Amino acid sequence: MNLRKYISVIGCCTVLSASAVNDGYTNQDVWSAYEGFNKTFLDSKKYIYKTDTSFPEAVDRWKGAAAIWCQPMYWDMSMNAYRLACKQGDKKRKKEFKELSRKIFEGNKAQYAGFNFHDNNENTGWFIYDDIQWWTITLARAYQLFGDDEYLKLSEASFSRVWYGSEKVGDTGSYDPKKGGMFWQWQPIQHPKPNDSDRDGKMACINFPTVVAAMTLYNSVPKNRKPSADKIPLYQTREQYLAKAKEIYDWGVENLFDKQTGRIADSRHGQHEPAWKTHVYNPATSFMQPRDEKGNFAANFSPDDYTEDICESNGWQYFWSVPQDLDGLIGLVGSKERFAEKLDSMFTYVPKSDEELPIFSTGMIGQYAHGNEPSHHVIYLYNKVGQPWKTQKYVAQVLHDLYLNAPDGICGNEDCGQMSAWFVFSAMGFYPVDPISGQYEIGSPLFPEVKMHVGNGKTFTVLAPEVSAENIYIQSVKLNGQPYDKSYITHEQIMSGATLEFVMGSQPGPVWYTNE
Repeated sequence: MNLRKYISVIGCCTVLSASAVNDGYTNQDVWSAYEGFNKTFLDSKKYIYKTDTSFPEAVDRWKGAAAIWCQPMYWDMSMNAYRLACKQGDKKRKKEFKELSRKIFEGNKAQYAGFNFHDNNENTGWFIYDDIQWWTITLARAYQLFGDDEYLKLSEASFSRVWYGSEKVGDTGSYDPKKGGMFWQWQPIQHPKPNDSDRDGKMACINFPTVVAAMTLYNSVPKNRKPSADKIPLYQTREQYLAKAKEIYDWGVENLFDKQTGRIADSRHGQHEPAWKTHVYNPATSFMQPRDEKGNFAANFSPDDYTEDICESNGWQYFWSVPQDLDGLIGLVGSKERFAEKLDSMFTYVPKSDEELPIFSTGMIGQYAHGNEPSHHVIYLYNKVGQPWKTQKYVAQVLHDLYLNAPDGICGNEDCGQMSAWFVFSAMGFYPVDPISGQYEIGSPLFPEVKMHVGNGKTFTVLAPEVSAENIYIQSVKLNGQPYDKSYITHEQIMSGATLEFVMGSQPGPVWYTNE
């Protein structure tokens, strides 16, 4: 079971009152939904939330822990439950959810570097501005509700981190003092650098939460507070928070708001037009979407529909068709976590049993159609978000289930050899996601040994002695006998006659690569 299946119910239930019956919910439904949510997804030892029930515990972002930006929202839910209990005079639940709220805070504090916002490791640290800003909002709300000074101190520290950056990390913050607005993220994470006003993206997901954060702090901090004299102040006056909120709100309305349609653009990159004018990407649906003759996104769009607007495929399958700029696509979606969630949705969103699929939609895994080639590379995209075991899982599934030694052993039209080409590449253990790059993303090999004569008397060798139908997961990788730290191999390495060696196992192994 996945978290998203609970969200719509919980989002409603935690703000309902005892007498609310408009949507057919009773007071008992409210409490049953929330208590069931916690029983299912809360790690009762660490007091952080899991991504789904396939994980017995929430270890880290790679193994079971829900995204760092989700955790404050779930903490916020506990505070909603506390408020509802107070409103209903339920002393038992009031005590219970006050205690739960504190445990969730302490659990997240222990998980995420003690709320040291200057720790930017990619696993349990802080490296995306909007992720930090969601914590600003929730921490400030916790202070308003419980009056604990620690919450306010951390909320102001996180706001300062987002706005001004970090001398320790080496970035200059989300705020653009030259042309206004808030940048989404510093790039790259390992070697931060100042954002570029004329190029880098200013996303709606950081600008408008900054407004909410500033106003929440405006309503939280003491009156008559004197301004800080520090270069990077850890706190602001009420007047300073208000001014920042107004400035970013005005910038957002001017740059991200379409006054004619009322829609909010996903982003603005440099001085170009905002996303709804320059891209086929529609932030409202999070899909590439056709436009009508007036330039508006086509009405009644559904990504799982097969229409004349998308050639022999649908919105799910064509969304990923920018192999030359996957980092840009990830940025468009919002983060690696959200990109991974969208990939998960594609492979798990199964067509309805009564849905009549076109003749070319065969070899279906969710919305992924292996029998039709536009999405052949998508299985390998989990490598880009640090979840290679999912690439390995789906590659192995396709190799074993969708290619058979039979007259009809290919699940789709060969189309000039592409179905076979995918098999040959993937069986060796890699695939050219972006053929122009000269890089081949690593998947899951099919054979214990493969030798390929590449000319000039050289032989490229792939070794995976433990591989089997069960041992589909890579535990470690070596190239020419040395530990290898990339998710891909290069054409040059193949042509040099290298030896690529995999240690395989029946359970997902560690992420072996850094790709730096």
